[in-house]
Amino acid sequence: MGLLLQYLIFGVTLAISIGPVNIELIKRGVTKGFLSSWLVGIGGMTADFLILSIVYVGVGTYLAADLAQLVFGVIGALMLIMIGIQNARTKPPRIDTVSAVSGASQRKEKRSFVTGFLLAIANPLNLVFWAGIYSSLPSGGQSHAMTPSVLLVFIFIGIALANLFVAGLSSLGKSFVKPAGLRLISVASGIVLIGYGCWIGYSTVSAKFAGVVHAFLPGA
Repeated sequence: MGLLLQYLIFGVTLAISIGPVNIELIKRGVTKGFLSSWLVGIGGMTADFLILSIVYVGVGTYLAADLAQLVFGVIGALMLIMIGIQNARTKPPRIDTVSAVSGASQRKEKRSFVTGFLLAIANPLNLVFWAGIYSSLPSGGQSHAMTPSVLLVFIFIGIALANLFVAGLSSLGKSFVKPAGLRLISVASGIVLIGYGCWIGYSTVSAKFAGVVHAFLPGA
């Protein structure tokens, strides 16, 4: 149980760390409430599970090539920048406006899930991160007899608990933040995502472009 608790706490720590998904999760909680925020976290977890599945079946080895990382890094950076621009331009809803549950509002909640998924899947560092996590997990047959699958389940439980906590805590601020504050939060989150996307793009190109050129043009 001590090892399981250790990996559960590890999952909580991962989810609380500041990143594109967490920034959007907090922003949605303050501007749109708990459900929208929580769905962002669920979308991010779904993307993480997909990335982990890719690592598990061994496809991650091919995606680790310089060309693949360059392509996905640039695409991911552009996606982060586009979502950031959308955040900065979107006007948050008025707090005193009570909206009835309708087909339009349900579609907006679905977009929260998609946004969380895209933010996580667009980050090329997630592939490297989950590959490292998976390779560091202890194999079964040791004294604790815990398989990597069981430990990963507890990591994801920790992530889910942290997402629930952050979504609940940030949604409490919805009642206290004024419209001008909501607008500031949207703009700030957009700027952070744009900056993160620019950093990802620059880091990927500077690290991988030369390797791709040398692979196709050995004499260059």
